Order: sequence, then structure tokens, then C-alpha cells
Amino acid sequence: MIIDKQLELSSEQAVTASAGSENVIYKGAGDMGMEESLHVVVTVKEAAAAAGAATVQFGIQHDDDEAFGSAEDVYTSEAIGKADLIVGKQIIFPLPLGLSKDYVRAYFTVA
Repeated sequence: MIIDKQLELSSEQAVTASAGSENVIYKGAGDMGMEESLHVVVTVKEAAAAAGAATVQFGIQHDDDEAFGSAEDVYTSEAIGKADLIVGKQIIFPLPLGLSKDYVRAYFTVA
């Protein structure tokens, strides 16, 4: 697996409430011109430490505005319980084709 720092949406980000990724990718107007799918890899680097039965959903959003004022979800994972978010766990999902808006970010939904 090749990891490009400019394509890294989040690194060492503490997710304590629902939030967007600390980094945003500017991909420019139009689709990404992909003929084969790319994949998003989420790696848990610290075990979840929430009280109760917390869950996290991992998603991808795109928008024409870097501030994501009208973000559209293009992918949302199933809710994953904190007991399953152990150090080293990887969640891998395809980056949807047809990302036509200029900016892309990850979004973490904590419940």
C-alpha cells in the first residue's frame, strides 16, 4: 500500500464527537477520471475510550466549498462499536466513483 501524505485526510486526530477530517483534499472540478476504484483505509491507532456503548461511522463527503457548508455524503460505513475499534484495526472501503465536487474529506459520526 502506498500512502501519500497529501492524500491523508487525518493523522493522529482525536475524534471525541462527530467531525470532519483535519485535512481536505482539493481535487479540482470534474470527476477524478478513475477507471478503477481507489480505497480509503482507516487505521485505528488508539483504542476508543468513550463511556457507554459508543459507535463510530466513517464516511466520505464532497463539496464545492472548502468549508463544507453544503457537504454531500458519498459513502457512510456501518456503525462500528467501540469494542471493535482496537489498536491496529483497519477499515477499508472503496472511494466511490463520480466524486464531481472540488473538495473531499472524511467525516466521523460518533453516537
